[in-house]
Amino acid sequence: MPEIEQFALDNYKALAERIGEKNIISFIAHCDEKNCHVHATITPILEDGRLSAKDMFGGGSLVAARDKMREWHDWYAAVNEKWRLERGDDIHETGARHKSLEEHNRELHRENKSLEEELETKRRAVKGLTTMIENLTRQQKEIESQIAELESQQQESDSNKEDILRQIKFLNQTLTEIRINLREKRGKLDQVNQELDSLKSTYNAKLKGLDAIMKKDNVMINYINRDAEIILKASIFDQVLYEAVKICREIPEADAMAEDTFIDDRNNFRWKDVLSTGLRVFIAGIDGATGVAQVSGGGGTSNDMPWRDKDEDFLDWARRAMRYAHAKHYPGNRLKRSLSK
Repeated sequence: MPEIEQFALDNYKALAERIGEKNIISFIAHCDEKNCHVHATITPILEDGRLSAKDMFGGGSLVAARDKMREWHDWYAAVNEKWRLERGDDIHETGARHKSLEEHNRELHRENKSLEEELETKRRAVKGLTTMIENLTRQQKEIESQIAELESQQQESDSNKEDILRQIKFLNQTLTEIRINLREKRGKLDQVNQELDSLKSTYNAKLKGLDAIMKKDNVMINYINRDAEIILKASIFDQVLYEAVKICREIPEADAMAEDTFIDDRNNFRWKDVLSTGLRVFIAGIDGATGVAQVSGGGGTSNDMPWRDKDEDFLDWARRAMRYAHAKHYPGNRLKRSLSK
């Protein structure tokens, strides 16, 4: 839609003017909620060249940070006045509190439980009304049959016509009451069925919402577990290298086995340079930089530097970056051998 595209361009232009276009890493317009909105990833580099998220978004205190965020919200509201997107009320004035994801999930579960109970009540009402209608319909047929039989008797006999007429009159009154009752019960059944269909629709929508949240939760849990595992491994990596180096120095066979490995880099004091190069290559592949400063120790140029494949997992890319860095600093520059592993 051209309006959405223009909305995104207006927002991009405003953000570029505020922080500098070179500091916008990604800028994506989303239409998955009630209002269009933007997800922007930026580098908080100030006019004086310093990298400081604190100064751009915060301050020296909680009060300063709050005032800074108010300023950002006011600015963004002004940018989107033309699109009739109004700024929300200040939570410090309204006292409103954002719900955590856990609170939101609990509320959804409570709402679903309440809907389930209401659905069960409506189902019982439908069952009860259906049974009553069936009984009334059966009674109606029985009385209609009795009336037909009495009318037949009336034609065949002259002796007790008055008695038969009284019975027919009574049965007709009863039949009228049954028909009125049937009409009411059927009308109520139609109403309850409509309410039940509406509740089912609401309930199914809630279930879909819960299912979507659970899927997002599982994705987030997987990310958290993976990142936690990375942190745990990283926390002991240096210690593992240190212990491996000690073992290699004591055992000649282990020293030979460690040749052309990261342990060898640590053992021969190349580790700091390897890690530095690996870090720069890794970051270059993440932020799309076009080159890495040439490093000493391995010869060659940065033209042979590997590049991150599209959608390549961060861990796989990190391993390739470190293998490249090791090869650049290893005696003889065994780059091709390292990259082929």
